[in-house]
Amino acid sequence: MKKNIFLLFLLASYISLYCMSTNNINTTSSASADDISVDISVDIVDNPTLFFKYENEDLTKIIDHFAQLKNVNVFFPQAEPINTKVTLSIDERLTLSEIWDLLITLLDIAGYAMVPKDNTIRITKSTTKDISREPMPTYIGVSLNQIPKTDQYIRYLCYLANIKVSDAPENELNGLLKDLLPDNALFKADPTTNGLLIVAKAHDIHAAMKIITELDTVGFQEKVDILPLTHREAGEIAQLLNEHILKTESANAYRLDTKKPKEVPYFSGFTKVIPEERLNKLILLGKSQAVDRLKSFIQTYLDVSPDSGKSILHIYKLQYLDAAQFVPTL
Repeated sequence: MKKNIFLLFLLASYISLYCMSTNNINTTSSASADDISVDISVDIVDNPTLFFKYENEDLTKIIDHFAQLKNVNVFFPQAEPINTKVTLSIDERLTLSEIWDLLITLLDIAGYAMVPKDNTIRITKSTTKDISREPMPTYIGVSLNQIPKTDQYIRYLCYLANIKVSDAPENELNGLLKDLLPDNALFKADPTTNGLLIVAKAHDIHAAMKIITELDTVGFQEKVDILPLTHREAGEIAQLLNEHILKTESANAYRLDTKKPKEVPYFSGFTKVIPEERLNKLILLGKSQAVDRLKSFIQTYLDVSPDSGKSILHIYKLQYLDAAQFVPTL
């Protein structure tokens, strides 16, 4: 009797192990020449288990495939169908969330946007301001760290501390936002609560609000100028100006042994330079005369083609030395 019970126990254990092993078999989707493998025993949302490799494939088919994995329903536009073909191969594995963000970007390039609602996603044209009327994720009074850095359209409502918002077109803040945000973005000021509502892609809102937040710490008592660059990168120029040209010894200004400078510096150390690398622009903040002087210097000597001979920035290619090791010597 005991022997029979033991045999039944072994048989049940074998059946259980067999069922578990069959559930762990890798399944392959044939959405694009069997190029996507999914291990359904792993959480494909949070773990990098998917390949994204397509050649001249319909974007709608790609979206439909991953929508099934994401367990959402997608409604494609009928009046203006998506006729975009995708050729893209990414070597490393991605999570389902990363691929979904990539699909949002591909749609944005094609001129469309995802409008999520519950377990349904509707795809619509995004090239006009009508996109602002669509339902979309809304963020109210949260920090920039909580805003996704994707091409998903969102609404963002923030409250400013020092900058006074206004509906007037000549308001300096409105002019700044117009330069920082794309044409189809929508922004509206509420003077009653000193709030600012922006409807745009999360990437664009994050980039614009990063600058607005930094300006809001000092207010708009000084001049703000936006300088687009042509020949140089905004991050490179901003680093050069902030760390070498505009750097001041303000920390030691009140020491008793601090010597009074014999000459007044040509550039004010209190001028602030903020790079907007996404649009390759510099935001200059400071006294009017100092901003104009710095702007002229950048245009004349920094943002100049190296081939012109007028730029003070030069690039030398080393043949035998390692550039990173040679920098401390210079």
